[in-house]
Amino acid sequence: MSQYTYSKLDNNILYHLTINHNNQYISSIYPPLRQLITARHRQSEEFKARFHSNSITDRSYASYLSWTDQQDVYPSLHAAVLQVSLTSKYLNSLFASYSFTSPDTDTFYPIAVRYTDNKNVWLIERPPFLANITFKNARSGSVSTDKSYSIWMPWTLMLLQINPQMSFYEAYLLFNDGPLASLDEKCIPCFFPNMYSNGKMCLNQTSVMLQQHLAQVNSFDISTIYNFILNDYMMGGWNADLGIQAFDRCASTSKSALNARTIVLHGRPDLPKKYPTALTPAGRISNKKYLPNFLNYFSYVSLEEITSMITEAKTSDKGYYKQTYADLIQEIESNARSNSLYGTIFQAPGDVHNLYLKSDLYIDKSVDSLIKQNSITEDLTFEQSFANNLLDFQTSRIATEIETLKTNSSHSYYGSSSPIYAYMQEGKIMFSLLKEDEHDEKFLDVQVPLPLKQVQVS
Repeated sequence: MSQYTYSKLDNNILYHLTINHNNQYISSIYPPLRQLITARHRQSEEFKARFHSNSITDRSYASYLSWTDQQDVYPSLHAAVLQVSLTSKYLNSLFASYSFTSPDTDTFYPIAVRYTDNKNVWLIERPPFLANITFKNARSGSVSTDKSYSIWMPWTLMLLQINPQMSFYEAYLLFNDGPLASLDEKCIPCFFPNMYSNGKMCLNQTSVMLQQHLAQVNSFDISTIYNFILNDYMMGGWNADLGIQAFDRCASTSKSALNARTIVLHGRPDLPKKYPTALTPAGRISNKKYLPNFLNYFSYVSLEEITSMITEAKTSDKGYYKQTYADLIQEIESNARSNSLYGTIFQAPGDVHNLYLKSDLYIDKSVDSLIKQNSITEDLTFEQSFANNLLDFQTSRIATEIETLKTNSSHSYYGSSSPIYAYMQEGKIMFSLLKEDEHDEKFLDVQVPLPLKQVQVS
């Protein structure tokens, strides 16, 4: 299921549900599912012959399924976000946005604008610099001691898509081995933490703080936006939320990056204190050690060494990096043209929701296949029926909060929940909360039967 939004207006309450891909590492998915996949992988004669089991949890869930050609076996993983607001609050925000005076983005330019449409899309370059960063070896919401590192940032290009009228900001951070000479050069995603594998930056909290900052300084120019996002990334603190997927891919195309990854994983026996191993006594990758070892390694690496990794990745013939800056700009501009103020009905401009509920959503293959068929039931596509039923399921879980909102317009709620499993039963869409004390591998073993072609060790 691709990204999908679904909204409903009922009794002065606006409900907005968004379903997005959620590409977590296997080490972070629902534990019984992780255990089931790991056990099956290690018991499969085919997989034992073709794949190395120690690298299972070090991969993202989606890439593992693609790697082993099991997309049609296991459930797809998504994030389901429910936002609930009073209609009056939404309309007030909408009208305020509609009367907003467009910012003058032609006057204030950053030092090196390499491309712009003078409105929504900007490609901005910065020369290398030494960054002093802090890292928390845990997820963003966890308690952990921060550690500081000094790491060289090579030539960077940030591709921004902005729409201050809608409080919309999207950014890609890309690495280069020198000044950009042509938009036909290949894009190499930033391979440091807090980045998606395609170079897209995680701006969840940053977007909120950015909008507050812009309102405080009463300036919506591109320089202010660019500098805030870059500085927040460099100084806001890195964590283990997204891992370093982009570096793992770079190591597949660059000999220098591969050598670096080998030292990060195995350490150096001649310098064990400076370069410790990230492997457990059983030979598995320790997620608690992998990222600190990665940052420790790059704190000793020169700018020239990082630049060589980027050059090797750009010139590799393995085909991982096919997208050019021109390709990415075309994709972003296409998105920008469809991102008008009224582009999506009931898409609230800015942060106007009162209630917020986020959940990991696992969609069984029986549901995914019906969505792909795009069948029609009672004048709704199956995808619409699915979204409507999920909306009802989620709203029932915060029914008390919704009732409170109806009588108290300032009431707010922000929460996350146990994972949800969506499946078909007797022709009906069913949703089940996955709780480890109630649903274990036996439940998933029934929902996700082992493929007949996968031979198990007796």
